[in-house]
Amino acid sequence: MHCRSHAVHANERRCTRACMAEPARIPVHFPRQLDTHWPAPWRPIPGSRGGAPALLEFLAVRGALSGASRLPNAPRGWLLDALAWIGQRVDRRHARAAAEWLDQAFGAELGADERERRVRGAFRHLLRVTLETERVARRVRPERLLEHIDVVESPDIARLRSEGRGALFVSAHLGDWETAACLLPWIGFDPLYVVSRPIRNRYLALHAQRLREQRGIRILPRHGAMRDIPAVLTSGAHVAMMLDQRARHRPVIAPFFGREAACERGPGVIVRRSRSPIVFGTCTYTGHDLRWRCELGPVLWPETTRRLAPEELAARINAELERQIRAHPDQQLWLHDRYRRRGEGAAEPAADDFDEPATD
Repeated sequence: MHCRSHAVHANERRCTRACMAEPARIPVHFPRQLDTHWPAPWRPIPGSRGGAPALLEFLAVRGALSGASRLPNAPRGWLLDALAWIGQRVDRRHARAAAEWLDQAFGAELGADERERRVRGAFRHLLRVTLETERVARRVRPERLLEHIDVVESPDIARLRSEGRGALFVSAHLGDWETAACLLPWIGFDPLYVVSRPIRNRYLALHAQRLREQRGIRILPRHGAMRDIPAVLTSGAHVAMMLDQRARHRPVIAPFFGREAACERGPGVIVRRSRSPIVFGTCTYTGHDLRWRCELGPVLWPETTRRLAPEELAARINAELERQIRAHPDQQLWLHDRYRRRGEGAAEPAADDFDEPATD
């Protein structure tokens, strides 16, 4: 493994029709140090719910996050503990889903008390990532984020850099996935697009989009992303996706922690259309405030993935995600209803539809 402690320049990219398109509109808050090439044009991605109630909700959430993010470490930890305890008892549906997934992953080795602790820890982890995103945005300038992260790269990453091709980065909801995405453009994987479904609250969705863009992330809306992803990758830009949730539309079935699960068909379609490599990555919390460890690799190369059926590729991806999750089980978001069966008679989406499952 190779450890990086300094930033690198973005790789040169091949010119395609996307490069010669009309110059993209660039938001004024986007870092000027990063590439101005936008193979998929910028556009606002608002949620579906607006009006006065949504605005009041937005103001309340923003105020709460702003206040909590300014607390000293110990009181902030106490607050997270209390909110996680409440969440576990109020949100029984997600608590049951987490317990089921944990049982599947660890079986009899996980006692009842330890399972309850990890379910509560999953609620706490979601709250922590949300709060840390606000803290990092306020306290760490995007161009100095690398000073807070130890980056460890597998040997495959050197080949990826030398070839200068676009890559599909995949991960689970493990560690600090927001900081992971923010780091990539500053270590040479720029432009970087993250596939995401907007928050339903219109004002919160636009705030989250702006916060990500201020740190160098470009957003592709999950609905219709397949229209843009192949062109983005073939232009030499990069795309990041989270693949540990239950796929709802046209899934492929593959084992995940030893049990059949509905998995995304999208990665197989993407690599077939773009011939791009798949890069696994994690960004986990360390025991120190505002310090992370990012691991990049291994890489699945096109010469391997092109021979795999969609179910086989999903199984390969799941196996690596399992390895990552088992290494850091206390930093995994176990709250997804991972194994629920798809409802009968679900409508089939259009070919370019690529909806992200919400937290069930």
